[in-house]
Amino acid sequence: MPLLDGIRARREEILKLAEECGLTDIRVFGSVARGEEGAESDIDMLASIRPGKSLMALAKFKAEVEDRLHK
Repeated sequence: MPLLDGIRARREEILKLAEECGLTDIRVFGSVARGEEGAESDIDMLASIRPGKSLMALAKFKAEVEDRLHK
């Protein structure tokens, strides 16, 4: 299954996690968004972080998404 399909399947879960971490406007770009990822590709994501949230919130989001997508 292409990685983008896995992201779409977990969309609501990822958006809920983003909300908990204080992130908004989550976007996927790069090879995954184009459907051109390879075995060594990472997931390129862009997000806005709410004022007052630290980089720890971003790190938590990153770790949780990696764990859930096994990537």
